[in-house]
Amino acid sequence: MEAVRLVREQGWSVRDTARHFGFTHSAVVKWLARAKYLPQNSQLIPTRSSRPEHSPNALNPAVVRHILDLRAEKDQCAEIIHWRLEQEGVVVSISSVKRVLRRHGVSKYSKWKKWHQYPVRPLPEKPGFLVEIDAVHEGAPDDRLSAYALIDVCSRWGYAEPVLRVNSL
Repeated sequence: MEAVRLVREQGWSVRDTARHFGFTHSAVVKWLARAKYLPQNSQLIPTRSSRPEHSPNALNPAVVRHILDLRAEKDQCAEIIHWRLEQEGVVVSISSVKRVLRRHGVSKYSKWKKWHQYPVRPLPEKPGFLVEIDAVHEGAPDDRLSAYALIDVCSRWGYAEPVLRVNSL
């Protein structure tokens, strides 16, 4: 905005102003054009986003509509919709079908998916309250070195004891 003020109010040339601030003269010309639409007391010229308005690789809206129509028709999963599209000669990836369904809020989880509820992990309040135990094996089965390894989660203290054979007793 300072460059625009120098050109407008002080009568500097665009090239002199650009040299003074270290910008190209075309940048100053663009700022002047954008500043026409701003109020006189503006302190800055808002930065325009460099984000593209649309992706050059975006799916055709007709394909997106067709995917949504197939979903509404029989409420089938993305894999079946993808297969049906292939049968019709529509080339689209399975991930694109899933993305379209997710973006439009019509994807859902399988009713056969097993949901796991994990118990709350205990907090290691004092040393010795929570100990992780594991068996470690090294070497070939006929000449194996085995050990029980213990780690106290609170103090991070570790202990290992070698054994001839690891068992559950």
